[in-house]
Amino acid sequence: MEKIRRLSKELTSEEGIAVLKNRVERCFPLHWHEFYELEYILSGSGTYTLNGTSYCAKPGMLFFSTYMDFHDIVPQEPIQTLTVEFDERWIDKTLFLDLYTSTVIENFDADWLMKLAEVLQAKQKYYALYAEKLLNCILVEVCRQINNNSAQGKPVGIAENVKMALQYIHLHFRENISMTEIARQSGACPTYFSKIFKEQTGVTLKCHLTDLRIEYAKRLLQYSDIPVTEVCFDSGFNTFSSFYRMFFDRTGMSPQKYKNSLSTDGNY
Repeated sequence: MEKIRRLSKELTSEEGIAVLKNRVERCFPLHWHEFYELEYILSGSGTYTLNGTSYCAKPGMLFFSTYMDFHDIVPQEPIQTLTVEFDERWIDKTLFLDLYTSTVIENFDADWLMKLAEVLQAKQKYYALYAEKLLNCILVEVCRQINNNSAQGKPVGIAENVKMALQYIHLHFRENISMTEIARQSGACPTYFSKIFKEQTGVTLKCHLTDLRIEYAKRLLQYSDIPVTEVCFDSGFNTFSSFYRMFFDRTGMSPQKYKNSLSTDGNY
C-alpha cells in the first residue's frame, strides 16, 4: 500500500464549497480530507477504493465520503470526475446526523450536480441559496442510500438539543473538547444533559465521544503509516495512556498490535 496523504487540511474556497472537474490519468494515492466530498464519474473506468472496499468505477457512479473516509482511484482508462467539496455549513441540519458514513450510488442522475456546478460558476443573484438547495437535494438521495445500506439505522425521534450536541461532537471529536463544552451546545447543565443524552441515544456522552475517537484511530492505523503516538493525538486523546486503555478496552489489543495484525493479514 502506498503511503497515505492528507489531501487538504481545509477547503480552498472560503465559501466552504467548491465544484471541480478532474481528469485522473494515473493512480491517485490513498488519501483523506477534512471536508465532505461527492465524486461523480463522468467518463472512463478503473478501480475506486473506499475504506478498503474496491468498486469498478464507471460513468454514472456517485461516491460520497466524509472526513473519516479513506479512498483512492486507479484508472484503467482516464477517468473524468465532477467533484463537489463542501463543509458542514452547507448541510441542512435535518440531514446532518444521517451523513455519518461513506456510500456509493450506482446509477445517479447527474442533473442536480451539473446545475450546481453551473450555479456556483455563474454566481448570479441568490446563487448561494440556490446552490444550498441543490446540494441538499443531492444529499437527501445520499441519506436514503446510507439508510438503505444500514442494517441497524440511526436512532429516531432525537430531541433537538441532543441533535445539536451530536453535530458538535461529530465535527469536533478530534479536538480537546470537554463534556461541559458539549452540554453547552444544548443549553443545559452537564449533569442534566448527560442524563437526557443517554436516554435518547442509549449510550453515555463520554462513551459516544470515545467511540468516535477510537473508530477514527482504527482507520488511521489501518490506512496510514502515521506513528501510533501521532494517531493518539490526531484522534483527540490528551494522553497516550488514556488512548491505550480505551483502545484496548474496545479491541482487546494494543494500538500497535492492532496495526501489526492488519499488516499480517495482508490488509495494510
